[in-house]
Amino acid sequence: MTSIVTEDVISTLQVLTLLRNMNGNYIIYAPPDVVDSLLVKYPTSGLLVDPEKLHWAPLYVTDVRKDKWSIRAKRSSAAAEDP
Repeated sequence: MTSIVTEDVISTLQVLTLLRNMNGNYIIYAPPDVVDSLLVKYPTSGLLVDPEKLHWAPLYVTDVRKDKWSIRAKRSSAAAEDP
């Protein structure tokens, strides 16, 4: 519904230096001093988030071809359609 895809989130976290690669796995790394410096750099001007409205669960896809949001899935299906 928002058109935000996984790559958007990853890119944003990388730009904000909040994403770390640990032995091939990415983790969100947000120590308080980094968050504080980001809040100074990007002030929220009173924007509040209601934690009760946030609902998130990781997306686990076992077959990338069935993941409609995956770029790899789109590439795989396009390649399959080409003669």
